[in-house]
Amino acid sequence: MKQEIIYKGEDPRRLSSFEIEVDKKHKKFNFKDFKKLTEADFNRLNLESKFSKIPFTKSAENTYQGVAKLPIYFHQDGDHIILISHGEEQQGLYSIMLYGVVKKNSNVNIYHNINYLDDVKIMGVSFPQMKDFHNPPTKAIYSDRNYARNHVSFVPDEVRMDLFEVKKDAKQTDFISAGYLRSNGFFIRKSVFNLLKEFNIPDAKFIPCTAYQNNKAEEIYFLNILESTRVELQNSTFHISGGIHSSIDEKIIFNNLKELRQKKKELVKTPERPSLIPFDMKINAGTDFLKIPGTIDFFISENLLTKLEKENISGYEISKISYNVS
Repeated sequence: MKQEIIYKGEDPRRLSSFEIEVDKKHKKFNFKDFKKLTEADFNRLNLESKFSKIPFTKSAENTYQGVAKLPIYFHQDGDHIILISHGEEQQGLYSIMLYGVVKKNSNVNIYHNINYLDDVKIMGVSFPQMKDFHNPPTKAIYSDRNYARNHVSFVPDEVRMDLFEVKKDAKQTDFISAGYLRSNGFFIRKSVFNLLKEFNIPDAKFIPCTAYQNNKAEEIYFLNILESTRVELQNSTFHISGGIHSSIDEKIIFNNLKELRQKKKELVKTPERPSLIPFDMKINAGTDFLKIPGTIDFFISENLLTKLEKENISGYEISKISYNVS
């Protein structure tokens, strides 16, 4: 893909807006709509497959640089991803370089692994933000395994969800990190609840909760997500792999969730105790938030991630998926 100089000159005002040809049409863009390209963005947008040779380099901060070590920025415009470098090349000389306008993969499902963010600068405290109970009626609540169990059905109604305590120095983020029910979903504020109502989240339930911070109550939600029925297990593959003093490596396909769960129970009882690991997952199109069966992996769609970013939702992080998804 050939690079193109959009602007090069001595006027810094020219950096604020510029024209780029997208799908054979010239469109005007504002620089404020572009975001610095990070390694996480590079991976989730699958940019490596778009270039025969990557025309920029990675910096020590896990971002990317182009000509004259100017940062690489990207913007998603409909079905297209625009990549530019932008800034002051040397004193008094400014430039915008176009590195490519590439089309997103529209023929496959694009998903991303989502988890709570673990960053003290943003969260205000070390993980988790929410810990302990607020004036619990009995100390027995601390030994209630329902708060740690990986439930195969929704959290029982009798479990108290109105006594959570947020650390006093925790910052206000939209996702609220917690060790409670970590394998069952996410604690979220109303900002996320309102946003998620626009998306397709099967096998899920929003449970109203109450959290206290510095003795002040706040109504939040727990997004309880079960193992997804939207994963086509008959067209998906798992590995039985590893184990104690063992090198087991066997592929397996399940007809339904019941078979998968039974196999997991059987593997735990074997002397080797190998793991059941996803290898190739086929997900029904249109699913925006799900939990992969047999795991504690939560995925969100590209559309949902784009919305979270657009609305500046905080408190989550995205990582690369370690197996095939389509």
